[in-house]
Amino acid sequence: MFATPEDVKKRSAFAEVKALPDADITSYLSRAARWIYHATKVDYTETADPGILEDLRTASIHLVDLLWYQDQDDVKDESITGMQSERMGNYQYTKMQNAAPQSDGTGISELDMILKGLTPSNGYGASFFSVSGPSDCR
Repeated sequence: MFATPEDVKKRSAFAEVKALPDADITSYLSRAARWIYHATKVDYTETADPGILEDLRTASIHLVDLLWYQDQDDVKDESITGMQSERMGNYQYTKMQNAAPQSDGTGISELDMILKGLTPSNGYGASFFSVSGPSDCR
């Protein structure tokens, strides 16, 4: 884990998250660490770079907020049903929401930027080795 329950309680965006018991926050931090691993395909558990560690701490705190939010019953219900319904007197409507387009991001710009920065880029590839053609020496 890259953050502590105390870090989360200081920097979380939600008062409800700040009020969670340390054991619950620790569980969310474990899930956040796995999310970072799956998003970046890099095991950062042995890193000592202070800049990377701060990015990992910030990403972990954002992910705790995101995971807690997604675990809320009303958010789960809304994401599963995909419908909105309202009734006013004799009038009732139900509309189907359009499916959200798939994205590679979380919707939290700082978190997306950190995860992208932590993901190694493949700077080499087919262009790493190049062969030039015959020279035109005269």
